[in-house]
Amino acid sequence: MKQYKTAIIAIVLIVAAVAAFLLVKNVGSDDPGATQPPEENNSGYVFPFSADQETQSQIVGIECVGTDHLVLEKNNDRWTCTTYPEITIVEANVKSLIAKLYAYDGAIVYEGVVTDAVRTDFGLDGQTRLAITMKDGTVYTAIFGGMNTASTAHYIWLEGSETIYLYAKGFQNGVLLNKGALISKTIFDFSDPGQVVRATVWKDNQRTLELSAKISGEVDASRVWTMSYPLQRKGNNENIETWLSKVLAISIKDIAEVQCEDLATYGLSPSAYSVSFTSPEKTITLHIGNKTKDGTQYYATVDDGRDVYLINESSVTFKDLDPLTYADKVVYMVMYTELSAVRITMNGVTRTMQYEFDKDNKPTYIFEGHRISDNLSEAGEGFTRLLTSLYFLEIKTLELSGAPEVPGEILCEIEYELRDGTKNTVVCAKRDETTMYYYVNGKYVGGYGPQYYLTSSAEKYGVQGCLDSLMKIMKLA
Repeated sequence: MKQYKTAIIAIVLIVAAVAAFLLVKNVGSDDPGATQPPEENNSGYVFPFSADQETQSQIVGIECVGTDHLVLEKNNDRWTCTTYPEITIVEANVKSLIAKLYAYDGAIVYEGVVTDAVRTDFGLDGQTRLAITMKDGTVYTAIFGGMNTASTAHYIWLEGSETIYLYAKGFQNGVLLNKGALISKTIFDFSDPGQVVRATVWKDNQRTLELSAKISGEVDASRVWTMSYPLQRKGNNENIETWLSKVLAISIKDIAEVQCEDLATYGLSPSAYSVSFTSPEKTITLHIGNKTKDGTQYYATVDDGRDVYLINESSVTFKDLDPLTYADKVVYMVMYTELSAVRITMNGVTRTMQYEFDKDNKPTYIFEGHRISDNLSEAGEGFTRLLTSLYFLEIKTLELSGAPEVPGEILCEIEYELRDGTKNTVVCAKRDETTMYYYVNGKYVGGYGPQYYLTSSAEKYGVQGCLDSLMKIMKLA
């Protein structure tokens, strides 16, 4: 009986030991790398030197072996990359790496002699490592191993030591730099993006969009944009500024190849797409080539450079864009305060709207010679709706060629007479049974719209419908 009890106790102890080992192996599933005060004998830092600035300043060499093999050397307080000497290093990026050496601490998961068998058990094959060289010649090499079962942390061993740690995977991501992490991520590095005054987009070496802006120079004044290609029109400021901010924010994620000899390999000779921005300071052009195999990134170059970068696919918002998005689609618009008369001719009949202004610039509406005494009356609202219907005449589709120079069958003619005596004429000419071309002062605007802009009811702001409604309200029909 005593032997039976002894056997039971032994089995319990074995089970407990196995459970304890498995628990230790999975330490870190709750992100052990979070910066917390180390518990006694339970956590620590893989690098044995101090985290203070004075000690960090003694670091003169860094070797990262991960996605890329980078060897960084510090001479005369400047860092260079000996494995990729063509790269212009941003010093702050290297300092950021050094600062991250103590941004995390690790849980101790093994203490004792680190044999080959132990290294194999923890995946410490030396293929991924970080070596730090101090000014006195001392080299500390951290070997990164496998991950815990929760895939939240890596095993790390300082070569030559008798301790293995489990660090949150953010540590490895933060200190094992790739080429892209050494350089500036900014592509459009204008000192003041608000001074950009020109934007041009190309597809397959063909210009598809060109925008230009005027800046008044007044404090907090916004740019006023104009489209010069494919149409010569006033720009849609809101849409242009939104698009501009997105494209200017595109950043480099990594370097695919330094000083590439054959850019065609990446679809960059010629490039599929290009976008160029100009300020009084300089012009910067981003060229976009093929997608990566996984489809998440594009290959890209900047200006005439031969370094091939990677940028996120989702950030490229100028592919196959619709130029009309960035143009003022309203065929003609002028504030009513600038008008003295509007004459609308449809079906051979001309109707006249007039404006008279008092000394306070308050208008009186006149339709077909009849004064409307109250602008808020049914007649006044009908008058306003009729003018609004004219601003519903929009370019819905571009057609840059094919329209006759001289309008064919005229469906509607609108003459705007301004208070200074200037006259501007809009003509809607039949294109087919459902659409119509637009001409302003005899010049084709480059697109067309649906005829229902003219024929719809007053409720839908059709010009004919609004005319008929106002005639009926004023008992002129």
